Amino acid sequence: MALFKNKKIIFGIIFLLIIVTSPWLWILIRNASSDLFKSVKPISFNSEAIKDEMNTYRGKMVYGGIPNFASRVIVNKVSFYSLEIVTRYLETFDPQYLFFTGDISITKSTRTEGPLYLSLLPLIVVGIYTCLIKRDKLILFLFLTSPIPASFVQMHYETLSRIPIFIMLSYFAAIGLIELFKRKKWLAVLIIFIFVFELSRFTHDFFIHYPQ
Repeated sequence: MALFKNKKIIFGIIFLLIIVTSPWLWILIRNASSDLFKSVKPISFNSEAIKDEMNTYRGKMVYGGIPNFASRVIVNKVSFYSLEIVTRYLETFDPQYLFFTGDISITKSTRTEGPLYLSLLPLIVVGIYTCLIKRDKLILFLFLTSPIPASFVQMHYETLSRIPIFIMLSYFAAIGLIELFKRKKWLAVLIIFIFVFELSRFTHDFFIHYPQ
């Protein structure tokens, strides 16, 4: 029982350390006084820009030889907004966004680092694999549903609405590190060294080069 409790404590410490050292948290705390939430606007179903885009798609289809009636059936509000929602959902898992560039807005990203460190990627993969093997349905369900809030936000690659997925990926990374220590300790130690290097690089950039 004591060993089980110790494992939970160790997991909790690792999970917390990953969260508190994450670029997305540092940047959001630093810019908390700015109007961060102004950019978190839902997709407008009556946007003139969207209507113009729909008409453009229909025009291209008609130009390509598809009858006007068919183009209106294929490109309508339901299909168009469904595509927009699915697109934003899938954007959440874009490696370029997660590990390299981050949010388009400079108030939510340094643009030199993603919201998560690249060194966490192998740990996340191991963590997800472990949960799949153990058939942890609740965690997998939370993982798959965590990008849903961002799916309805107008701005692409918006960070605030993706905090749930960052937390879930950090959770998997903590599981992955523990599992890797059990099987390949040298690899876990190597990843930790790389993580520390990334953290120091981000810290330097954050305090020296990131604009006030």
